[in-house]
Amino acid sequence: MSRLDKSRRRPEISLLLLFLVLAAFFPTPAVHAQEVGIAMAGTFSQQEFELPQGIEISSPSVYVVVFNHTAEDMRVQMSFVAPFGVEVLFDYAIFLLPPGGEQKVYITVRVTEDAVPGEYEVVVAAQAVPEEGEGLKIAVASAQKATLVVTGESAWVHTRVVSPDGTPIKAQVRLFKVIGDRLNELAISETGTLEAKISPGVYKVVAYIAGRTLAEETVEIKAGERKEITLTVMTVYFEQFGIEANYNPDTKLLAFVRLVYSINNLYQAVSNAEVILVVNRDDTPLEQVSLISLSRLDMGRTGGSHSYVPTEGWEPGNYSFKLELYVEGEFYNDSSVEELAVTLPIGLSIVWWIVIGVAIVVIAVVAVFVVRRRLEELARKRREEIARKRRAERARRRREEQARRRREEIAKIINLLGKRREELIRKRRAERARRRREEQARKRREEIAKIINLLGKRRQELAEESGEQHSISD
Repeated sequence: MSRLDKSRRRPEISLLLLFLVLAAFFPTPAVHAQEVGIAMAGTFSQQEFELPQGIEISSPSVYVVVFNHTAEDMRVQMSFVAPFGVEVLFDYAIFLLPPGGEQKVYITVRVTEDAVPGEYEVVVAAQAVPEEGEGLKIAVASAQKATLVVTGESAWVHTRVVSPDGTPIKAQVRLFKVIGDRLNELAISETGTLEAKISPGVYKVVAYIAGRTLAEETVEIKAGERKEITLTVMTVYFEQFGIEANYNPDTKLLAFVRLVYSINNLYQAVSNAEVILVVNRDDTPLEQVSLISLSRLDMGRTGGSHSYVPTEGWEPGNYSFKLELYVEGEFYNDSSVEELAVTLPIGLSIVWWIVIGVAIVVIAVVAVFVVRRRLEELARKRREEIARKRRAERARRRREEQARRRREEIAKIINLLGKRREELIRKRRAERARRRREEQARKRREEIAKIINLLGKRRQELAEESGEQHSISD
């Protein structure tokens, strides 16, 4: 997804979020919409990224899980909000979730050279995307946010895993940054070596084989420093693995491949060990062969050899050979990969040349018909492709028009909500003013009644005084 496409989508997401917030507080008119339930879990919100400019982090420990809590299929699109120069990539950007289904999405955070150093928040969200013709679908999308610190300073770390005698060991290497009492994974390698550009700080490097922690080291790396870390492990590994091609001296054809290997056990005696030969041709799995099976593999070196011939014979192509060690039926370690290119031999006999000539003539005759048929097929597919592109272009224009109309509908709804809110506020103010006027009128009536009451009492007193004076004068 290009940066321009992402920037175009952010206003739509902002409008949708604004609509949802307003809808939670104000009554809304009827809308042709379908309520969609989305939930999100995962580890993204637990991350505290601290990355220098020009690197990215992609780790199996950084992911979210999206859930479909509805009874219908849901087409989900992932989106993000990040500062300028920071990109978020998803291994599944758009996917279909069945009812009650879930999808695990791994996340990559990329900090470009254009990013400005500082502390930011990165938000990822999942939103339901309506199918064509479904109308407006409002999705209460669950989002997660993580902390990102972009640093202007950087350093380098280079880690390698070796045996006690310095032999490189193929192992899983994982790099963690220590933040308080937490470990944030930054990089992973399956080759036994790991090199990464990092920000200054405290880091922990761990070497694993078959899921077992064999060595680890915690170091502090300063700005501008290039730190070399060597992890020495005591394990079972392939100390030597090589192949040798053997050809038939008469036909010059490849007869067999001689494999020689050596296993060095520096760990401990293990039970039920088996060595499997994995063969690929042209990057396609060909077969697996069990070379040796031991009820007990003692400490020290164990060597062996094997003459290999494919079950269906040799064919031209690029062969690759690798040994895998299994302990108690579980994968433990593997060797380096050896490759061999198998081609037609040079110096074939006259019989072979006659066979090849006849085969060429037959192939040429067949090729004429095949090429003609192929050209006709290509022309037909080309016409279908042009028609398909035209249909896709018309569909894209319809989707853009529908998106524009949806944006206009949302804008109208927001405008109506704003007017409705102003009307409610105006009515509440008028109601409060009316109540204040009624209260003031009631208080004035009570005061007038009190004054009339006092005047009546005063009049009665005057009348009584006047009566007393008349009686005295009499």
